[in-house]
Amino acid sequence: MRLICTVKVDASRMCPGAIRTGIQRPRASTLSFGRRPNHKDEICLLLQSAQDTKGMRYNVVGNIVHIFTKFINEGKCTIRLKEPAHDLIIQADALLLKSFLRVIKLAFVKNSFEPVLKVPVLNEKYFRPKIQTKCFVTTNAEYPTLQGFPRTTQHLSIVDLQKKSFDRQILRLNQLRSLDLSKNCIRSLPVELGSLPNLAELCLAENQLGKSPPKSWAWLNGHAMKKNLITLDLGRNELRWIPPYIGKLIALRTLSLNHNLLSSLPFNIGFLSSLRFFSLQENLLDMLPGSVQRLHLETIDVSGNTFNPQGFEGCKIDPYKLDVPDLVEIAAKAVLRSRLRYGPETIPRGLVKYLDEALYCECGEACFNYHLRSIIMFDLRAIAEKCVLSMDPRIPLRCIFCSERCRYRRH
Repeated sequence: MRLICTVKVDASRMCPGAIRTGIQRPRASTLSFGRRPNHKDEICLLLQSAQDTKGMRYNVVGNIVHIFTKFINEGKCTIRLKEPAHDLIIQADALLLKSFLRVIKLAFVKNSFEPVLKVPVLNEKYFRPKIQTKCFVTTNAEYPTLQGFPRTTQHLSIVDLQKKSFDRQILRLNQLRSLDLSKNCIRSLPVELGSLPNLAELCLAENQLGKSPPKSWAWLNGHAMKKNLITLDLGRNELRWIPPYIGKLIALRTLSLNHNLLSSLPFNIGFLSSLRFFSLQENLLDMLPGSVQRLHLETIDVSGNTFNPQGFEGCKIDPYKLDVPDLVEIAAKAVLRSRLRYGPETIPRGLVKYLDEALYCECGEACFNYHLRSIIMFDLRAIAEKCVLSMDPRIPLRCIFCSERCRYRRH
């Protein structure tokens, strides 16, 4: 049995008082398990790599001190050996690693001869692994319905197959970095998509996400999604609104919302501190949220929208005064100001929605029911090196102010 994995050999236990120089760098390796040819009672592990094709052989029976499996669900484990005093630090696909360790346990039982007969003969010829990292499905006939996608897939493209639902097999691809599902008929995505640990690029252009209910956007609020997503394309989805979760994608550099039916954007869109390329071409926007003044972009495209600079001369300020907020709003502001983590597992769902839909003042303070509004004219060239426009670069912004002080500071 073979396991394609990455292995780091730690030999520092051989000289415990010396400087830790016995740890080699992780190597792409093949770890084989079986009985040695012509030695039917000798069961061993054979570690081979491109740098060492002959490999290192380790006896198994009575020679394994312990197998550390605390992080087995992350595809990590350590096999500690007596002779030589090596630690094999292994990283591989979680399911394949679990299966491999399960086979090793057959020979891990002392004074048991029955398991030995079940262990296969070891093939000592070096096997150069062919790891498939890219998978492009262009026709329905090519779709791996039964066998599934290779667990090593990092780039997956399923384009123009008219798929009406998301294939949950994709959720097993923990190494997936790029996913292209454009030109399909997908209306919703599972919440588990937000937990893929390495997903950085997601293209969902030309689907039907605009027909999905609000709860179907929970995948955008996944911890891994918020931390790792760099590129997001939601163009041509008939979107009429964007969930506020999008303002939490702290690593996002490229956001495309082209050719939708958007008439407004979430107020927290300006908190995408990593955003550099922002495309809003061909929507129904007549204003942008005031938080966009916080962005530092290389390119912004707002062509084909319905901005009307002539309709806003000077500044328009709401005449009413700010009232004293209630206790719920005061507590909600404190939660967001302190950046406390929250979710339906800790507070009621109604409060989660209340916090997610917060508005934001230009100073960064969260606002809810008690705030001031103002419409100002803003030159997009102040936040972007390149502006793609079909009109005057000065467009109206809908600004929110948490206090009279912030409003008068702006005006």
